[in-house]
Amino acid sequence: MAASVVLAAWWMVTGPAWAGDGHAGMSDSARAQRIEALHKERDRIQHELNRLKQQTEGVSRSTVPRSELSDQPTRTLKESLESVPGVAVAPGPGGRAVDLSIRGSGK
Repeated sequence: MAASVVLAAWWMVTGPAWAGDGHAGMSDSARAQRIEALHKERDRIQHELNRLKQQTEGVSRSTVPRSELSDQPTRTLKESLESVPGVAVAPGPGGRAVDLSIRGSGK
């Protein structure tokens, strides 16, 4: 029992330094910047979690990363939306008209 207490105390004092947390050589300003970045990321995740908790049950929500739209060589909104799941784009009446159907919109 006493050996385990001593071992636990030793680990608490030397464990993190021995294991190397990867931030031991950071300057104070770099460490403060890293902490600030982690706080911002935590806040962003918490905000998204709260939005998901408030969402009505049975309602689907999907997002498209900005990179998916910005990396496509598209010229029109129709071309951009063709690859989005749940969105159907079809030619409409006339030369430039487009029928847009979004899953769950009731149309």
